[in-house]
Amino acid sequence: MENTVKTFAEIDDEIKRVRNEIKTLRSNKVSLENDISSHMNNNQIEEIDCADDTKVKKYTKKSISNVYKKENVQECALLLIGEDRTNALLKMIEDKKEVRETTGIKRMKRQRVTNQ
Repeated sequence: MENTVKTFAEIDDEIKRVRNEIKTLRSNKVSLENDISSHMNNNQIEEIDCADDTKVKKYTKKSISNVYKKENVQECALLLIGEDRTNALLKMIEDKKEVRETTGIKRMKRQRVTNQ
């Protein structure tokens, strides 16, 4: 079992290393994306073709916030059914939340005991 735990720890270390590498790559990508987007906006460019069959196209994406957030539900309910019934509705929604439980293992550093 000790070898299994050591292998687990090695894999965990490798995952941390790769995650940090991915974080750096994502950060660099976002920076480059911002530079490209600014250039395209400043020069009214919709599309850029590169020699290696890479193409970049500008797009606009709209997103809608989560309308079921507690604040939104509360605001709408207050307008429709009043404060007392709104509080009862919010309590009912809160009580109906599903609780999920998972079991796993977590790697922890061993605390070394020092003699004083």
